Amino acid sequence: MLPTARLLQRPRAPHPSLLLSQAVKASLAKSRPVVALESTIISHGLPYPLNLQVARELEAVIHENGATPATIAIVDGVPKVGLEDSDLNRLAECALPEKSELAIKTSRRDISYIMAKGKGFIGGTTVSGTMVLAHMAGIDIFATGGIGGVHRGGETSMDVSADLSELSRTPVSVFCSGPKSILDIPRTLEVLESLGVGVLTFNDKTSEFPSFYTSKSGLKVPRVASFSDAAKVILSAKEIGLESGHVFGVPIPSSYEAEGEQIQQAVERAVRESFEQGIDKKGKEVTPWLLKRVGELAPQSKDSNRALVVNNAKFAAKTAVEYEKMREERRNAKNTHSLGGLDESAVSKRAFGDLLVFGSAAVDLTSTVSSSVPKISSAFHQATTFPGRVEVSLGGVGRNIAEAAHKILSPSSSSSSSMTLTPVVKLVAPYSRKDVFGKILIDGLRDLGMRTDGLFSIDEVRRSDTHQISKFDGTRTAVCSLVLDGEGDLVSGVADMDIPAIDSSSPLLDSEGQQSLWPELIAIDGNLSPESIAHIISSSTTEEGRRIPILFEPTSLAKSTRILEAFEILEKVGWKEDGRGRDAPFIHFSTPNYIELKQMHKAAREKGLILDTCNVEEIKGSLERILQESKLPDFIGLEMLVEVEEISRLIGTVFVKFGSRGVLGRERLIAFHQPACQLESAPSSSQTSTVSDPASTVVNTTGAGDSFAGGILAGQYLNSVGILNLGRRGVAAGPWSSSESRERTVLEKICRLGQLAAGKSLVSNKAVGDGLDMLVDKI
Repeated sequence: MLPTARLLQRPRAPHPSLLLSQAVKASLAKSRPVVALESTIISHGLPYPLNLQVARELEAVIHENGATPATIAIVDGVPKVGLEDSDLNRLAECALPEKSELAIKTSRRDISYIMAKGKGFIGGTTVSGTMVLAHMAGIDIFATGGIGGVHRGGETSMDVSADLSELSRTPVSVFCSGPKSILDIPRTLEVLESLGVGVLTFNDKTSEFPSFYTSKSGLKVPRVASFSDAAKVILSAKEIGLESGHVFGVPIPSSYEAEGEQIQQAVERAVRESFEQGIDKKGKEVTPWLLKRVGELAPQSKDSNRALVVNNAKFAAKTAVEYEKMREERRNAKNTHSLGGLDESAVSKRAFGDLLVFGSAAVDLTSTVSSSVPKISSAFHQATTFPGRVEVSLGGVGRNIAEAAHKILSPSSSSSSSMTLTPVVKLVAPYSRKDVFGKILIDGLRDLGMRTDGLFSIDEVRRSDTHQISKFDGTRTAVCSLVLDGEGDLVSGVADMDIPAIDSSSPLLDSEGQQSLWPELIAIDGNLSPESIAHIISSSTTEEGRRIPILFEPTSLAKSTRILEAFEILEKVGWKEDGRGRDAPFIHFSTPNYIELKQMHKAAREKGLILDTCNVEEIKGSLERILQESKLPDFIGLEMLVEVEEISRLIGTVFVKFGSRGVLGRERLIAFHQPACQLESAPSSSQTSTVSDPASTVVNTTGAGDSFAGGILAGQYLNSVGILNLGRRGVAAGPWSSSESRERTVLEKICRLGQLAAGKSLVSNKAVGDGLDMLVDKI
């Protein structure tokens, strides 16, 4: 991957094993500055209640300086990034003697062990453990008091903190006051140098690396003169893909410098006592013992500890703010270039989540019995197994649409398209992280280069919304298991789809949350409930009054009318009366097949959504003119055109699929027919071949309709942002408001993109075929 592409990628989705607080989740999703904080300082470093006071003060100072704090710990077996106040209290109380056994210092090696211990135990994360979990969450900056390092006598005891090796392999920048004063600072810096870890200082007067309680160590390292300079270092490392972290040494506030020498004397005495009493041989117990003893010998050290760690958090927060500003500037600059010179204001309004796809995501298990087994249909009821092949793939209508759009919008290196390299499609779908299928789904999406930040765990929703416990108990990731005979025909199957639908109780669907994203386009599949669909439609108007275009894929005959039920809900609450106009369609696009369209038309008539005043005789003349001038094929008659016309009054543009007979495109005043495209074999090399007998090469029809919808979605997106030469019309203004001739050309090209995407699926054994990254060049 090119460095700029790596830099400009959208934020990585947090690992599904992590439980992020709402504040941290929202900040990461919107590319706002976040600073990680460790929890060992709370559970093991400071006495109670000072530890709780410091924990709250650290979070407050990060907030005050423009960033979101993310204190990290493992609570009851769950790695948490961003703690509630009740969690902070539990951590702090672990410093009490009677509760000390409940908290365990947690480095990288201890994470899985603490998770396995589960309920009742707390893992106070060290620098190493915090770095691991922060990186898994997508956080690049971390503040602490001091890092671990080489212990006194480490050249013989080999007592070296895991923090140092972690810094060499985890790209998180740590802001600290140097190694803890009880350590061998010169040898610690030597080890960091050997491990290739960047070490810098904010000590602009002397360039000395701080020695915890004092700014002076006599050891010089490169310096950064400002928060902006520090941010540039972190950004540069990210740009070239370095997998190591940085240590930024922050001098203790000058008002505490004078006491540093006195405290250091107490440190030296505590170290001597640790050798005399054999404490130095007790592994990870050494550091807590030494810090406690230093506190006894020099009580003022607690005030210095507090001052330096709070100051470090302030420096980290200010750097994080500069860092995110720079990342946003780089993204905007890249996007402006890729979009052919869009003005800066247009680019700056492009939001995180350019395309949102709401729908289902599932894992498909396909068991194909060997062709050598005769009459599988009759033999299936026998209590036996059959030889054959079992395959695992990803499915779900919403997921298929998202994958198709993602592939089209991710051009290959051989494509001539000048498009952004960052993934713009965000799939919003439920799953369960308690079963193996949830992991298969997450891993599969990541393997495709797709975003996973829109997937929400039902288990997490259950924990945060206790009144729905009974509803969510026993839920699983959606799975469909099919048994096919040797000829590929369905014999039997099990659909385990008992998973809660996306509804308005989901935190991803509240109006405020959705409006903060402001995508270019939204797609909805028919698996959503009518209430969910109505909620999304009603939440799709920006502060400026712009309606975000919405595409609806009916999914099946039974579910095709859910969109009409949603319209009915909106009618009852007077949604159209709110400045939208009675004649404006509810949504902008739909991709039904003709059977689904007839069902939708019938339901719309029955619900009174299509008024009788829309008389066929009144529009017959214009429809007959369209039939003649558009040169539509004979199978498209006046009755069919009337059905499409009346539905287009509710849905602005309708692409009606007729399988091998092509597609009818219809919006007000415009109609066109696109014949089916010639199929090409799936690309096994740089060349593809046109199929002379398409029917004989169709491998799979299950994902063709979804791929068509994904192609329509991608085409509309490319047109709306001006990347393709499809006319500069902004689809948000409504597809029914521009000149007829230009609109016809636009719609035909977008339709062709959808058909080409469907064609790739027809010749593939996957729901979404290969080679979609080359399609833009063909229209």
